[in-house]
Amino acid sequence: MTWNVNGLNSAKKGCDDFVNIIAKHDICFLYESWCKSDSNVDINGYTSHNFYRKFQHRRARRCSGGLVIYYKDSLKDGITIIKNHYDTIIWIKLDHVFFKTERDIYLCGSYIWGEDSPAYNIVNVDLFNVIESDVFEFSQLGSVYVFGDFNSRVGLKCDYIVHDQINLSTDDIHYVPDCNVARRASQDCSHNNYGIKLLDLCKSTGLRIVNGRLANTHQYTFLSHNGCSVIDYLLTCDNDLSQLNKFCIDSFTECSDHAPLSFSLRCNNVCT
Repeated sequence: MTWNVNGLNSAKKGCDDFVNIIAKHDICFLYESWCKSDSNVDINGYTSHNFYRKFQHRRARRCSGGLVIYYKDSLKDGITIIKNHYDTIIWIKLDHVFFKTERDIYLCGSYIWGEDSPAYNIVNVDLFNVIESDVFEFSQLGSVYVFGDFNSRVGLKCDYIVHDQINLSTDDIHYVPDCNVARRASQDCSHNNYGIKLLDLCKSTGLRIVNGRLANTHQYTFLSHNGCSVIDYLLTCDNDLSQLNKFCIDSFTECSDHAPLSFSLRCNNVCT
């Protein structure tokens, strides 16, 4: 599961609805945890990792950002955290021997700071470029799935290069043209600057937006007093779509203004 929870406080951890949502999933990425180094994020039966933001605005009344990962204790021997970028882009590896899959699986949970975030005053970085570099690296080693809150609205624009083909006079002989895939459906028809960056990421890496390509996955993922939008996504390559067993956008709850996104992957591992 991937979910922007708008704060992971003790009241929310004590809420039955919240705990029941967590308990339905084996691995959970939670964004905007607003945690500190000494925050208690433990949930019974789960191994937890608290990636709190190391810097805060001096006038801030609370912590901001942050990412928390949960996975069931029974799976901990097959899961390794392999990269952490600024406590907002975290990669974990699912071992192919433990999960009995053909290749290792690399999962990337991402919370892309908003365009006006003061975090950019501390760290001068393009987080989309960071993800792009990692995708190139890990796609050579296994299956890659990238997901999270990207603060990006892509509307109905294409996430692939339209009418791409080999130009014998200019292209390298090893160049593989981008394939035209099924168009997406979406309730959100608008786009923003980050949306264009996300589409460029897809075109450069071969990732595809899963939202809107499977049944009942075109819904809004964010709801506020200013309106609704789709800013939370699951991305993967064409070749890895077959390993995706299920993907759904769950209902909104009182716990957050974001809807949880959940998906499952095919593997042969059986846990008792």
